[in-house]
Amino acid sequence: MDSWYSKGLLLFCMFVCSLGSSVSALAQARFAVTDTPQIAVGQSGVNAPFSIGYLASNYGSITSTTTLDGYTVVGFYDSVRGGKAGGYWATHLTIGGFSADPGQGFLNSGTANGVTLTGTSALSYSYANGQATWTWTSGPVFYGKSTSAPCIFVHGGQGADLNLKFQILGVDYAPPGSKSSTNYNNSTLRGTSTSNSGTWTSGTTTSVSLTTGLSFLGLAHGTLTGTYSNSYSQETDASSSIAIQTTTTNTDIVLGPASSAVGVDHDYDVVWVWINPMATVVVGPGKVVFTGYSFNGEDDANEMEVIPLFVYWLKSPSTIPANVATRLARSWDMSGVGGLTATDYASILAADPFSVASYNPNSDGGHRFDLQGGQTFSYAPPPPGGQPITEQFSEATQTTSTAGQGAQTTSNTTYSIDFNTGANVIAELSADFKFSSTYSTTDKWSSAINSTIGKTAALSITGPATSDNYTGPTTMQVWRDNIYGSFMFYPVN
Repeated sequence: MDSWYSKGLLLFCMFVCSLGSSVSALAQARFAVTDTPQIAVGQSGVNAPFSIGYLASNYGSITSTTTLDGYTVVGFYDSVRGGKAGGYWATHLTIGGFSADPGQGFLNSGTANGVTLTGTSALSYSYANGQATWTWTSGPVFYGKSTSAPCIFVHGGQGADLNLKFQILGVDYAPPGSKSSTNYNNSTLRGTSTSNSGTWTSGTTTSVSLTTGLSFLGLAHGTLTGTYSNSYSQETDASSSIAIQTTTTNTDIVLGPASSAVGVDHDYDVVWVWINPMATVVVGPGKVVFTGYSFNGEDDANEMEVIPLFVYWLKSPSTIPANVATRLARSWDMSGVGGLTATDYASILAADPFSVASYNPNSDGGHRFDLQGGQTFSYAPPPPGGQPITEQFSEATQTTSTAGQGAQTTSNTTYSIDFNTGANVIAELSADFKFSSTYSTTDKWSSAINSTIGKTAALSITGPATSDNYTGPTTMQVWRDNIYGSFMFYPVN
């Protein structure tokens, strides 16, 4: 074999193995639940063999004994041989509340005081009376260390992937006239915080546990396709929300209507709709943990398929071009969820409040928008023979009003549980769903997105030409959508 060929083959194999290892790790992260309790260290005695750390009803304390999916941290402590050099003997972690043996691999890791212990590296593992115990000799974790320790427990859970028909990712508002634009090039300011809490019954406790850096992975029948998206990112935003935002590799430039005589026309606003989303959840008794989004790899696009839908189309779905309607039909879908319907278009349209002609941001009690720029912008035609004025504005960070931080909008879609899900998980989910076929998403202001210093978002407003014969309002306000982060233009009459 030629040396150049063998070296190339070796490098290719190394790349594939590395990719496979990374994808495998991400696959495990989909069903991983992370808890971060604080342990106040206690001990059982000092002159005889003793233990130090936390053990329920014996010594120490913990801020929350219950994991997000309903199991109980019974103890996390070191055993120490009194009077002997070194002293440390072993570290023990006990978790209870199981109806059957979860197995040694249930625990991914337990961390405190800079020491991380993995489930598979335990010296011994045992299960009895609903409690699982792991023992290591690679500590100490608590002996001779801080009396108060933040802990991180990561464990696998009973998970399911939900096939969703669509997910709204953003709303962009058309600026006035053909020569105006908004430019979100390299901007991280656009995005939203999304919660599925409204999907579940009032008796179900919901939370979020998202592994840092988890990409939008491609899934087909519960198996990773090896593809992922880098146009959007996701991160934990609050106890029950995930922030979805565009990344610095994603650029959108939004233009106004073709005729500058129109001024502001919200029929040309755009709602960005993701049509192959999947949501991953982990379930426990009366508990649902949202662990992130993926995309359905059955889609022949083989990546996140995000389609911009004009408000004009959504108001009258029969005007949607045939080639766009073909993609919205989701013919690749084998889950039974199907393509978008008139009901779906109405739900998507409602994400843009200007789909209702009478909407006025100044009188919106939900505080959807905040004024920007500190001044008004001109949209006046020049005198005959002159050129229209162009005004520009940009921002890299954003302060949202206190009232605006409560802005939110809800949309409903249909779902199916991936057929690869176990019967016990399906039974638990069935008890938690509020409705048998409705998945409810609430988009709202994102603390994660608005607290980051991102790349600049910019706008440019150019007035109409004399020949446009524009007769509308000549003063424009610029607002920012507190839910989706985009600029909105409103004429002052």
